[in-house]
Amino acid sequence: QTLDDFQWADALTIDLVLGDILSSVFDQKKSDRFMFVGMYRDDEVFGEHPLSMKLSNLRQSGNANVTEIPLDGFSKRDITDMIATELKLPRRIVSELGDVVHKKTSGH
Repeated sequence: QTLDDFQWADALTIDLVLGDILSSVFDQKKSDRFMFVGMYRDDEVFGEHPLSMKLSNLRQSGNANVTEIPLDGFSKRDITDMIATELKLPRRIVSELGDVVHKKTSGH
């Protein structure tokens, strides 16, 4: 399963997904065949954030293998290339739009 934008999830949702649902999977002894991928912006999850606390609890419990893979944001060129591809327009025409999108999203 995959969940994106986990940084915006509230404590109840995080407890439901990372607590109740994963516990149910582990209780059924199917944990060796289950992968959960949760994506979040690490610059928005720190300290007392519910996700930060839940990940820490999961690591300490030893019930789950928690692996974090930090990803960099896209470059201006990457974003411009994606826009050009999706709009089927030459790169030179969407270059300014790519700059604006990169500035607004910081490459995310």
